[in-house]
Amino acid sequence: MAQTKQTKLKNQEQVAKRVRINREEELKEMYAAATALVDSAGLDATLDKELEKQFLAKFRLNNPKLAPYIGELQAYVKTFPREFYEQIYRLHNWPITPESIRNRPGVVGKWTIELVYRRFPSGMVEELRARNLRLPSGELLHKHFQLLTTEGLDKLNEFIREAIELMKSCTYWSQFTSRFARKCGQDWQLDVFEGSSN
Repeated sequence: MAQTKQTKLKNQEQVAKRVRINREEELKEMYAAATALVDSAGLDATLDKELEKQFLAKFRLNNPKLAPYIGELQAYVKTFPREFYEQIYRLHNWPITPESIRNRPGVVGKWTIELVYRRFPSGMVEELRARNLRLPSGELLHKHFQLLTTEGLDKLNEFIREAIELMKSCTYWSQFTSRFARKCGQDWQLDVFEGSSN
């Protein structure tokens, strides 16, 4: 009887040892698979980065006017100050609340393109749109300014400041659009704003 208990105990220990070894092997296999996956993802990221660099080099050769402004995708950093949108809202006599600023009507995006991005050399907006695709929801994958170089961001901030200062000097939207078009010397911008309120 005592020997049977010892035999059972030994058998249980052996089974437990085999289970432990199998579990350790299983964990090693899982770790190896996860490591391989991470390594391949790292390789994909490296390849993506290299392809992006090659694309940018070719782009710079073919687009010397835009080359100083468009670069690699940057991390998101808030760029447009709240005041930019507050001034647009003020000139339209729209309520200015955190909610209304956060959920801007689509036309504000259109005006942002016209007031800021169209001031870059010709072809800039089209290039940004080609690189920055829309999600099925209609939202942009990134903000356009995330594709700008340091020089491009400096220029963008200059355009934003100028638009804000000009908006501050106006009391209604049509007054602003008229002054803006004169300042920029681009009559086509007046057409964009026609039909807007005020």
